[in-house]
Amino acid sequence: MPEEGDAELLRLGKRHLNLLRRYEARDFGEDTRANDRFMGRLMKLENQIAAIPATTLAGLTVRLWMLWSWEATEPGVLFTGPTPEASEKAHLAWGLIKDAERVAARA
Repeated sequence: MPEEGDAELLRLGKRHLNLLRRYEARDFGEDTRANDRFMGRLMKLENQIAAIPATTLAGLTVRLWMLWSWEATEPGVLFTGPTPEASEKAHLAWGLIKDAERVAARA
């Protein structure tokens, strides 16, 4: 399996996507401590992902998803892609993720 070289990165990437899904659906209300704990977990995970160089397309996709999560500042676009009015940078970032996923699926 070619992804074996990025096994740790892929594991972290799954955790990251799960946290992003929770982030998108979160409702901490006035509980700033819960929000702070959650964001601390997310940032720690992102630091781990940033520290591991990708060796496969699947690993590169993990890192691109993390980059996209930083770029996707508009509500509701995290998993659907940028709005038509979004910046060229946002469209490029989303396009790179889709390119990497498509190429990795063929590999």
